Formats: sequence, structure tokens, C-alpha cells
Amino acid sequence: MSQEQVPRPEVTLASSSAPSHAEREVEVPPRRGRRGLLLLPLALLGLALLRPVDEPPPPVPQPAPELVLLEDELVVTQGGVLVVALEVRNRGDALRVRSATAYAQAVVDDAVVQAPEVVRAGATRRFVALLAPDCRVLQPGSPLRFSASVLLEVARGSQAQQLVVDLTASPVLRERVASLCSSG
Repeated sequence: MSQEQVPRPEVTLASSSAPSHAEREVEVPPRRGRRGLLLLPLALLGLALLRPVDEPPPPVPQPAPELVLLEDELVVTQGGVLVVALEVRNRGDALRVRSATAYAQAVVDDAVVQAPEVVRAGATRRFVALLAPDCRVLQPGSPLRFSASVLLEVARGSQAQQLVVDLTASPVLRERVASLCSSG
């Protein structure tokens, strides 16, 4: 055979010793700051949305007005009428007195109250209630008891409030009624 026609040996490859494309580790260069730069505005927007909104402070609550019995100024007239001095103490904004009522049991005449119409801001206003106990039924040993109270309905703007004082809770008033009815 000639050199020119030398049969070539057949070569069969079963597998390659070089790593395949799937087995090669591909190095991905890290992205430097791109993702962080993109997320920064989103993070700032999220913080702005989560920050509490500056709301106006809630209104300062007004101090409650008081209705007080002035025990030291309790007077009994010659006709047997109790003149009961009361005071409205207002530490807040101006008050308007919507209604004033005196309630009393075992009386000769209906109780009368003369309250002011307005109590200025931070002011104190005095007024009186007139009570005429019925001593014919309030004699010593009688099971009936004298009772009296005063109710004021006051308002600041549209908010109304009721102020009540139980006059017979006062030992001074109870003693005066007992003294008046024991001597009559």
C-alpha cells in the first residue's frame, strides 16, 4: 500500500475530558451599587409614607365647672324661708346657663332659684335658691325628711353639661331646717 492511501484509524469518542458547557462555572461580575441606587428612592419613599403625619394637637380639655353650696352664707328669714347661697365656679371658657331649677320636698311653696345667665371665662358667680320647708309635716319624730337640690344646665358652645348639688347633704342646712321646724 502506498503511503498515500494509508487507512486512518477510526476514533470514537465516548466522553470528553473537557468540562461541558453546563458544568463550567460562569463568573458573573458583581453589580456595584446599581441595585442599591435603584432601591434607595423606594426606601426613602417608604419611610416618608410610614412617618406619622403631623396632626394638630387635640383640643385642650376645659376644666369642669363646679356648683357649690356656700354653707356659711345660709340664712333663714323671719317668714321661715331658707335663702341658700350657691356659687358657679368656672375655670374654663365662658358658660351660658341654659336652665336653673330647684327641687324640694315637704315645702310650703315651690322652690325658686335665681341663677345668672352667663358666667365669664375664669369667673365665679353667686346666686340664691329660696326654700320654704313645711314645718307642719317636718315636726320632730315625723318620718318625712326635707330634701332639696339645685340643677343647672350650662353650655360651652354646643356642649351642654348638668351641674347638680344636693343641698340636704349639707349638715348645716339639715340643722337649720331641724331648728326651724322644732321651734315652730
